[in-house]
Amino acid sequence: MTINKIGLFYFAPDANAKSVDSCRRVNVLPRVLLSLIAILLLAATGTADELQLSLKSGSLLTVDVENQSLDWTNVMENGDMSSRQIPLKQLSKLYFSESPASLQVAKARKLIQLLGSENYSEREDAEKKLSQPSIGGAFKSLIESQSNHPSLETRYRIERILYELDGRSTDVESEFDILTLQDGTQLEGDAGQTIIRCQYRGKPFEFNRNQIVQISRISGQPKFQSKTGAVRVTLHHDHQNEFHQETQRVVDFERTPTGRRLENKSNVNDSFIPWGIKMATEKPGYVGISGYGFKFPELPPRANSICSFLNAGNFARRFRGVMEFRFCVPDRPTVPAGVKEFGLFIARVNHSRDIIVEAYNADGQMLACVEATDKNCIFSGVKSNELISFVRILSNPHLFRVDRTIDDDFAVDCVNFSPPIEILTPIENEKPSLRLKNGDLVVGEVLKVANEKVSIRSDTTMEFDLDEIQLIQFPNPKSERSVPSNPAAAKDSLPWAVRLPDRSVIFVTPGQEFQSVDFDSLSIKRSQIEAIWQSKNPLRYPVAGDFDQGENVLVFPTCRIADKVAINQQGFQWAEDATKIQQPLFTGREKEGDEDPSPQINSIAFAKAWPDNVPSLWLRKPNLQNPDCGMIRLHDGQQFGFGSSGTFQLESISNQSVLLQWMGNRIEIPTSDIKIVEFPREVL
Repeated sequence: MTINKIGLFYFAPDANAKSVDSCRRVNVLPRVLLSLIAILLLAATGTADELQLSLKSGSLLTVDVENQSLDWTNVMENGDMSSRQIPLKQLSKLYFSESPASLQVAKARKLIQLLGSENYSEREDAEKKLSQPSIGGAFKSLIESQSNHPSLETRYRIERILYELDGRSTDVESEFDILTLQDGTQLEGDAGQTIIRCQYRGKPFEFNRNQIVQISRISGQPKFQSKTGAVRVTLHHDHQNEFHQETQRVVDFERTPTGRRLENKSNVNDSFIPWGIKMATEKPGYVGISGYGFKFPELPPRANSICSFLNAGNFARRFRGVMEFRFCVPDRPTVPAGVKEFGLFIARVNHSRDIIVEAYNADGQMLACVEATDKNCIFSGVKSNELISFVRILSNPHLFRVDRTIDDDFAVDCVNFSPPIEILTPIENEKPSLRLKNGDLVVGEVLKVANEKVSIRSDTTMEFDLDEIQLIQFPNPKSERSVPSNPAAAKDSLPWAVRLPDRSVIFVTPGQEFQSVDFDSLSIKRSQIEAIWQSKNPLRYPVAGDFDQGENVLVFPTCRIADKVAINQQGFQWAEDATKIQQPLFTGREKEGDEDPSPQINSIAFAKAWPDNVPSLWLRKPNLQNPDCGMIRLHDGQQFGFGSSGTFQLESISNQSVLLQWMGNRIEIPTSDIKIVEFPREVL
């Protein structure tokens, strides 16, 4: 029997297209035979156990595992070890460290032995390595146990090592494998050179620990509720009376989910992935423990908060830059997720509006922008019935009319968010991938679409029927388009974007009708449009209640106008006395009339507008994304909805292009322009 040893997966081009009708036909017999073969193979080796494997390639596979056991070694911090066998059927979750803990113990013991070496350079090198938190920090008790070593040289160096470890941040997670049993017991130790022998889609495979990040029980096939109605977004500046919910997770940055205490300057970018949140900065650097303690009436005293550390030569500057939060399925960093509620506390705010919190959906559109009040410690929160995919915290770039120094410094504490919910978006590594309807994620090197099949290949090739696939992510091109493919059509005007009720986004040239920049046959009437904005900017959403005051709503970065707004083929305008809706930012520390950063204009012409002063114009309430509608998303931000509730119809798909039908016209999109194809989802 041939055993496949899997690495990565990818896609390769092919000229054969397939019709949508034929793609919907399921070739059941081969899959039934494969399943039957898998059952027979497993019957010969033991009872099947269904587990999910998270691989370092980014793939997430649901596999059938034979009745096998782990060779587990409990490892104490002082280096003592004891071995036992644990059946995989008792496993709930197993997280692998970078190397087996027993090897780390052996390495630490060898270094301790070298502290008394006759060779001076060996003694110096061993002391230097053991003084590093990433090496000696995990086995501090083992080092302390040698404090009475017979060798004077060894005792002297151990004393210096312990002094160094006590004075330095031990910014390391546990170096042990972490095993959680189904009864809730958590063990730290060594799973050794584990090899998982399993069946995937009827074929036998082997995975070793160097390929696996985590093994866990299956979480179940993702299901989606059919969504109807308008998007509802609310902004919050009060956590006690209007925001906090018992179901929210609160991250206070005192300890990681595994219980490790966080020290000053610790990097926490990936520390809270077990809870479904990841942190980052826009520029080279990291999000870390700031060393600034929150001491405000709104919060109990806090030892730790976080800030952005930006790399500057050999050191990192604190309190600078943009802080980002992204969501994932807990313990699965490659599976994107979103939340309906997000809030946090921000300190060191000198003035109102100095710091803003931006919340985005999976399409990269801005659901909300919450500005800071004029308090020293402020709360900013967002609630949305559309999932928040990522959040940015930054100093406000929109205060161009306020004559003052903007405070770039800020620290963050007590991040609140609702349980993360899986969403369908491209994974972060930008490699070709397939998301299957059963929740599996297959990542590779070469993608091929042909003969009603999609194959993905790396060390081995795997083939899937189109009906098994929820999302296809195509290879990232070497250089994304920076201009429309038909630049002549837009050379006399700035590129604008329109959104349709099915959430299609199309770049257009405005006029009596809105003509697509890229597709000559695509012309859109004003009555078909949900929103209009300048394509360089993100689409900004209105806030709940805005449409109660008027038919059209303008959303500027610092205010909204929801009455007396009109649109014609030249642009849009509003009355000079139109009400500006602004956030309640003033608590008495500043005078509200001293600043008004909102634009002092009452019209915008399509042909002369500059991106910095262009709002998003909504002609109707934004709709929730309906799972019944599939979506083709391009690298430049355009997207096309297809399916039962979509504007377009998918005619065929191949490696070269995707063909759409629109009002009797054919639209061809090269796959080099396509980021993902997301098929309509199965709903509850």
